[in-house]
Formats: sequence, structure tokens, C-alpha cells
Amino acid sequence: MEKKYAPVLISTLNRYEHFRRCLESLERCTGAELTDVYVGLDYPPSEKYVAGWEKIDAYLKEKESSHSFKNLYVRKRDHNCGPSGNMKLLYDDVRDISDRYISIEDDNELSPCFIEYMNNALEKYKDDDRVICVSGYTPFTYLGGKNIYFNRLVYTWGVGRWFKKGEESKPYRTLEFMKSVLCDFSKSMYLFKFHPIVFKRFMDQIVYNHIYGDLSFTCYCILNDKFCIYPSKTLVRNWGNDGSGVHCKVVDSYVKRELCQDKTFELDDIKVREEHEIRELTKKDDQQKWYEEIAIFSRYMIWRMTKIDIFSVRKIGRKNTK
Repeated sequence: MEKKYAPVLISTLNRYEHFRRCLESLERCTGAELTDVYVGLDYPPSEKYVAGWEKIDAYLKEKESSHSFKNLYVRKRDHNCGPSGNMKLLYDDVRDISDRYISIEDDNELSPCFIEYMNNALEKYKDDDRVICVSGYTPFTYLGGKNIYFNRLVYTWGVGRWFKKGEESKPYRTLEFMKSVLCDFSKSMYLFKFHPIVFKRFMDQIVYNHIYGDLSFTCYCILNDKFCIYPSKTLVRNWGNDGSGVHCKVVDSYVKRELCQDKTFELDDIKVREEHEIRELTKKDDQQKWYEEIAIFSRYMIWRMTKIDIFSVRKIGRKNTK
């Protein structure tokens, strides 16, 4: 049977150097010549974005006539859609022609085996309801003897998904559902014990009335015993934590991660479960001090009793003293 290759979706706006690095690393991947790539070029919301946008626009015009993909489709927006709106339009482009897709951020650099890994995993686990997505990025190098592992945390720096599973999980990734979880003490404590920093960010979504895609999928996985597949060694390097992105702070450690340079990737056969070692590595990667955990728990209890968020009050107070 002929191997199926999922379309790759990239949303971009003005970060020319990041985007060029991303697209050219994707072009060097094994299987690129069999892959359809959809690029959504968003419209600049203000003058400061125009110079970078013009560079990307000119670059894409050149690439459309000379590239190494099966097809390169450029969707040039006539108004600003924002990162999530731009990506949603790309989803709509491929929803009727594919049951799966791969989305990458324009600041991602990819390993040569990224496309092969993604498509092999998307095919192997397409009918397994316990597996909801495939991540190309891994937050730590796992030396467990296998080249993949399963985790309930979801990172969206190079991710493969199935449309059907996304629709099935959608009701669980709404603010209404999350508020019901926060009002349920046992579910809230389950999230808190699983990973305090995840619970803190879970609260942030509700308090600030804003959903973060990767976090909503993570909470869905934790509460419903679902998993994401990860490579044991990262296949994605994130260059965007230089302050140029929408939701990121400056963290230079991400660009120091060593990328796997293999050209092919055959998945090892392992059970769909979270190993104890993975849970410990996950906590260690984003570990809180004991007093920080107490602060998170106290924040929740005060919110539960008063619906007042002490973290929010503290931020407002700092702002007013400037």
C-alpha cells in the first residue's frame, strides 16, 4: 500500500530569518518531495511588521517557482487574521482532502527525519483512541532504550494530528468545561498533583479568559488518560524564544538543543503508557520550589472561596506602582 503523507501547515507573518530557516529545513527532510505544504502569510497589523512581511512575500514568490516539495501552496491574507485565525484557515484548506495534518511554527528548525517520523506515527496510531497527537519536539532527551515514548503533556512545536480526534476532544477544551473542572475539587487536585505548573497555567486560562492550545490538549490528556507520542531525541529546535513571538519570553536554551540528524525514522514498538521515568523527567524539566507549589495551591483555594485571583491582584498592584 502506498504510504500516506500528511499536508504540512505553516502560519507566518514577518519573521523572515526564522521562516526561511524553517521552510528550508523542511525542504531537506526525507519525503519532502511527496509532501504538500500550505503556507498562510498573514497581513501585517501595523507598520512595524511590514518590512519583514515584504521579505517573506518576495521569498515565497521565488519558492513557488522553485522548491523541493510535491506542491507549495501560498495563502496570502488580505487582512490580519492573527496566528490562530491564520492557522484555522489552513485547516479548512485541507480538512476535505486529508484526515490528518502536520502543523509547524515558523520559528521551528526540523531534523531530516521529521516528515518520516510524523507520517509513520500518524499512520500507526490513527485508530488508537488513546493517542491524540504526535510531537516532533521533546523537552528532554529520553535514554530509555527506545526511540519514542508517550507523555500526557503536549508541545505544539511541530505537531501531527487527526481531524477526527481533534473534534472528539473539542468539548473538553472549552472555557466552560475548564471552569467546571476548576469548580470540582477532586479533578483540580488531580491536575495539581500531576504537575503543579500545568495546574497554574490551567488557572491562568480561566482567570484571564483565554485558551492556550497546547495547554488545553495537555489537560484533556491528563483528565482523560490520553497520550502524545514523542521522539526520544528532539526533531525540532525552537528559535522563537528570542522575544519575537506572540506568547514567548526570551529563553536561549531551546536553540542549544541538539537536533537528531538521522534521515529516516522507524518507530520502535512500545506499549501506549506513561513510564514512571517519563513522569519524573517531566516534573524535573519544569520543577517548582516547594513554596511555589504552596503559592499555587493557596491561589486556587482563595479563588475557590472568593472567585478572586490573588495573582491577578498582585500584577495590577505592580502595574499601578510603576
